[in-house]
Amino acid sequence: MKAFLSYSIKDSDQIIISLLSTQLREKGFHVLTSQNFFSEYVDYTTQNEIDRANIFIGIISNASQYPKRVIDEWNLAETSGTPTILLIEKGVNINPDFKGDYVLFDRRYPNDAIQEINRKMSQSKESSSAWPWIIGGALVLGLVKVFSSINDD
Repeated sequence: MKAFLSYSIKDSDQIIISLLSTQLREKGFHVLTSQNFFSEYVDYTTQNEIDRANIFIGIISNASQYPKRVIDEWNLAETSGTPTILLIEKGVNINPDFKGDYVLFDRRYPNDAIQEINRKMSQSKESSSAWPWIIGGALVLGLVKVFSSINDD
């Protein structure tokens, strides 16, 4: 199975991507990421990787430089039918027209996001798209907890 990670986070949060990648590999996933982080456009190779992924996990934190790229990659995953989980930190400037299904989190008060992820995991158990939220949701829960332990000064 393949998991595509799309992220725009500040340098001090990079440990989170390492932890998530390790956890995904331990669950048997091959981890894929963007091929060109500094482009305004999603390249063909990245599009192909998203199309081949079994799950898409997007993360946007405050002070990130390329949130639009993550949203664009998320849109490609949605269009291709890849199950998605998108985590956006409170305070990130997102286009008000963006209607995506995402979880908003506050690293200082993670309980709301944890409850929302748990709710989505419970709801998904009743649908045919349960496994992304069961596997990915559990990993994202851990991420929210890790984010909350990292000082955002």
